[in-house]
Amino acid sequence: SSSPCVRYGSASAGSSVRFDGDVMLGNGNTGTMLAGNVQLDGLTWSGHNGLSLGTVVLSGAAVSLNSNNSAIAFTGNVDGGQDLTLTAGIGNIDFDAAVGSGTQIGDLTIVSAGNVFFDALVHSTSVSINGTNLALNGDVTTTGGGLTASLTGSATVAESTSSTISGAVSITATGSITFSSAATLSATGAVLLKTTGNSLTLQSDVELSAAAGNVVLEAEDSLLLHPGSMVTATLGELILRSGLDSTDNTGGMTLDGTLRALAAGQS
Repeated sequence: SSSPCVRYGSASAGSSVRFDGDVMLGNGNTGTMLAGNVQLDGLTWSGHNGLSLGTVVLSGAAVSLNSNNSAIAFTGNVDGGQDLTLTAGIGNIDFDAAVGSGTQIGDLTIVSAGNVFFDALVHSTSVSINGTNLALNGDVTTTGGGLTASLTGSATVAESTSSTISGAVSITATGSITFSSAATLSATGAVLLKTTGNSLTLQSDVELSAAAGNVVLEAEDSLLLHPGSMVTATLGELILRSGLDSTDNTGGMTLDGTLRALAAGQS
């Protein structure tokens, strides 16, 4: 396949562009905007000054995009049964539309990013995120590799979202972790929610569950379970910690929800 080397690029909405080989873009003062239909066929992309793609299909083999410390935005759906790896450095990554709603994608890996926004559903084999702040504003479904997020800022899960994770869940942050009202998350493996510098909050009617493993909720400051929230560990322990390393005497727990540790067959 060909290996184009393009300095800058743009394409209007409604157009179609296919890349069959690796793409390397020079460092200038203009980013790349491809607002139409974009097919990425098993390639590595390296560019500067921002990358914005419309409706994306991943084909052939794994796709890796590196924006070299600038933003990456997907304004349309992302589909295709391939792995997608994104490296934005300090740049933000924004998914404005669904990921894997037509054809589930493979492993979704964010190597580095500033703020990460998922504004619609995600359906992938696994999700792994390294970044500053994370906003999950849509349902997340994984089919094999779990959900992992390691953040130097905060994590927010939007209200009434429903996530089903095949595998374990690990969300660690230095800032706050908040599950908004009526959000649900169920995992087949263990669940770890840990903030090393702030509070962990489950708002009203939030439900967290692990089908086979521990549920660990740990906050440097306050651990807050609002009325109507429920946390369930099946075939594992339910472990709550607050203020273990606190230097400002702000640790504490307010447990107004329901806590359940179940054996096999119990409900």
